[in-house]
Amino acid sequence: MARRPSPTCLVAAASLLLATGAAYPAAVYRAVTAPTHVSEISSPPPADEVYPAGGVADAATWYIADSGQNRVVTATSKGFSGVLSSAVSGGWKHPKAIAADPDAVHLWVADTDNQRVVEIDTSTGHQVKSITSGISSPYGLVADASRVYVANTYGHDVRAYRKTGTLAWSLASCLGEPLSRVRGVALGSDGRLYATDTDNARILVIDPVNGRCLSAFGAKGKGNGQYNQPWALANDGHGGLWVADSGNYRAEHVTNGGAFIAATNSSFGSGANQFATLHCVFMNGAELDVCDTDNHRIESYGVSPGGVPTYRTDTVFASPAPAEFNQPVGVSFAGNGDLYVTDSFNQRVVVCRTPSNICDRTFGGIGGTGGHFRYPRGIEVVGSTVWVADSENQRVESFTLAGGFLKLYKPTGTTLLRDYSVAIDPSDGSIWVTDTYHDRIVNFAADGTVRRSWGAGTTKPAGIAVDPKGDVFVSDSGGNRVLKCSASGSCTTLAGPGTSAGHVENPNGLTVVGDELYVADSNNNRVQVFSLTGSFVMQFGQGVLGSPRDAAVDPSGTYAYVTNNQKNSISVWRL
Repeated sequence: MARRPSPTCLVAAASLLLATGAAYPAAVYRAVTAPTHVSEISSPPPADEVYPAGGVADAATWYIADSGQNRVVTATSKGFSGVLSSAVSGGWKHPKAIAADPDAVHLWVADTDNQRVVEIDTSTGHQVKSITSGISSPYGLVADASRVYVANTYGHDVRAYRKTGTLAWSLASCLGEPLSRVRGVALGSDGRLYATDTDNARILVIDPVNGRCLSAFGAKGKGNGQYNQPWALANDGHGGLWVADSGNYRAEHVTNGGAFIAATNSSFGSGANQFATLHCVFMNGAELDVCDTDNHRIESYGVSPGGVPTYRTDTVFASPAPAEFNQPVGVSFAGNGDLYVTDSFNQRVVVCRTPSNICDRTFGGIGGTGGHFRYPRGIEVVGSTVWVADSENQRVESFTLAGGFLKLYKPTGTTLLRDYSVAIDPSDGSIWVTDTYHDRIVNFAADGTVRRSWGAGTTKPAGIAVDPKGDVFVSDSGGNRVLKCSASGSCTTLAGPGTSAGHVENPNGLTVVGDELYVADSNNNRVQVFSLTGSFVMQFGQGVLGSPRDAAVDPSGTYAYVTNNQKNSISVWRL
């Protein structure tokens, strides 16, 4: 249980309680000593640490969308050169793609988690304009003289915008099949637009004038001309395309009609001519450059029309140290006081010793096999087992406290889509997850048997926690609510939308501590504490926290540790 001073009988005036007019339990205020900020656990990254997610070449200069450090940088084959743009309006938030404008003066950037496309001036790095209407987590883009074409990934469509910002057309299906997580676009030498329909493992051929889908090619597989999670595209300049075939760990060369020409070596790893995450391909004369994002490098190949690509070199940027977080999300304590943190964009779990707050162990790494992650988010330590919501691999994994891989868990008969959080039911050991992008909660046994699945009207449920009585607490991030639910999905609202105490905006991680519920109130930049019946207890973090994602209390009940996501640190508070 979180330690705090004994309560006194100070309750807010009835008029204040009634002023909310809400259907959820009114906040009951009592005098407590607010937690005090102690420190931040972090290690600032060096300037030359780069997460290359998108790239474009201008002679010897590369312009790179650095998704990990939220900026646009320049580099050459010799390494990092400098920062072109780090301070546009509102700041960058995980930019994933970059494209040159035909005017040779401007660049277009997919500012992915800000839900927009931004035009910047290459001479200053300053913002010229942004396009936001209808944009949902764009991962790819390309421009011609009059339009910008966008892979609108989580809108599941391809969009064309006039450079004034107005929509020219959108395409959400092709040949009778809905698009699913389109990630890359390129204009071919034949004047047509090409797009990667990632989850459907195909390449679309589109008329750029009217958005009509002309044809598609490719199928899921490992063979020539087949794909597994095709990501980005590049025009080879000779009537063909390069495809970042990310799930097969290769770049594949095909004609504009889909006929196979050649491919790089297909191998997962961090060695020469291997890949961990192929997130971009771009041409630089007779050279193909490939973004290997989570290996912090760009791999370069000599290419020729119809020839086999020849590996040349790696341009390697700096990699993160153990205490250098990049979008930390989940936190949970082991009984010995060790703190386990999902360091999401570094694809790992970091272990910190408390109260010395020394972080010196990691486990995981990028990948799809057991023991590896793709954007791990939620985490819960139960006894001697560490449970991790391996979000982009659509599964849950378990580990020993030492980081040894134990087992993969997936529900049978259904799939997850970006499961953000995991909780273990103390009554029977079953697994609860927020199936975030399916807008539902799933409970399944260790053998995968689905026991329950319900939505309760949630939109993007993010956090989940289960108390000893079997009550399930859910943060409905899209609906700006915290819910208390029965195991069968009958729910009441504990906290509704708003900015005042007892209200939430984009709530994320939830933690049950004794008879209290800790809520990471992300958009209000604070942590709120409620009783398990919904009475407001206290809040802390304003002015220090930036988009907190989770909170945990140490075994002694002395300190709370919060993932200070926006500031890439763990915030420590004395209770």
